[in-house]
Amino acid sequence: MGAMENIIRTPICAVLVLGLVSWSQAGTAAEDTATLATPTKNFDITTARTEVFYWDVTTIFALTDGGYVFIDQIPQGITTLVDTPAEDLLILATFVEDEAGNIVGIASELEEFDKPLTPDGLHDATWTLKLTGRGTLIGHQIEHSSPEALAFLGQIRTQVAESGQPWSGEFVAAGTIGPADNGMGIIIGGSGEFAGAQGYFKEENVYRGYDGTDYDVRTQLTFYFID
Repeated sequence: MGAMENIIRTPICAVLVLGLVSWSQAGTAAEDTATLATPTKNFDITTARTEVFYWDVTTIFALTDGGYVFIDQIPQGITTLVDTPAEDLLILATFVEDEAGNIVGIASELEEFDKPLTPDGLHDATWTLKLTGRGTLIGHQIEHSSPEALAFLGQIRTQVAESGQPWSGEFVAAGTIGPADNGMGIIIGGSGEFAGAQGYFKEENVYRGYDGTDYDVRTQLTFYFID
């Protein structure tokens, strides 16, 4: 176990440091969260300055949790949170890409699952994005798997099992439901180009295929800035 611990210590520490340092950089921005919980008057996401970042299972370089998500822990042998006091938490570290698939930075998600765990339970999550040459962007959200998404995934699993043929298409599953009154997550600050940033964001999973074992799904984080 000693050798294994040495192998896996770096990814976990990297995620924790990325999250904790960025929180300190946010300064007093978190104090504005209550204000942003009510959408700004006349704030229109269709005309807001917007940035979108993408990731999927191929861009993840560290993931561990208490065994609650369908993605295998990454890398194999990483310290698990199963049967620990932190088993209802999740730590994820990934590269983030632009729409064209170019890596533009790294990101961490620190997430807590509701207890008792249910398929449509709520998750309290904080995203920290460190974007190359630009700074840090931090957002907080409440997310869940909607009944519509759970029903659709069940449908395609049955379809593939009965037909023996993979499914391909596109299904967008909205994950964010708050804490803002407009159903979005809240940008709570950042550093560099994003110092003092305010606004909203949402996380969506775009399902593009299922072969009976693995999903082809790309996640997108869309940020709407209040300038």
